[in-house]
Amino acid sequence: MKLFLTGFFLVILAGCSTALTSEGSMIRSVNSTDDLSECEFRGVITAKSPEFSITPAQETEYVMNDARNKVAEKGGTHMKILTNQQGLFTGASINAEAYRCGS
Repeated sequence: MKLFLTGFFLVILAGCSTALTSEGSMIRSVNSTDDLSECEFRGVITAKSPEFSITPAQETEYVMNDARNKVAEKGGTHMKILTNQQGLFTGASINAEAYRCGS
């Protein structure tokens, strides 16, 4: 019975992650000192993890994947993180600006 419950629990957890899309995997993070003057501003995104994850690492992975995917959906190539928060029982969240920069 323990083995069944453990397996069931792991299957449920596996469904709680956000997969990084191929477009999202191409998004580059920049910091506030990087020059974005040649880039086109595409908007602000908000990404949030589920309120309850097993580990902070899972929350971080979820919210970063979600943020990169959302920047890609806006046609961005780069993201500048404005806020990055992680709270006990509240999940992680990121607010970021999306930019499209030439190659």
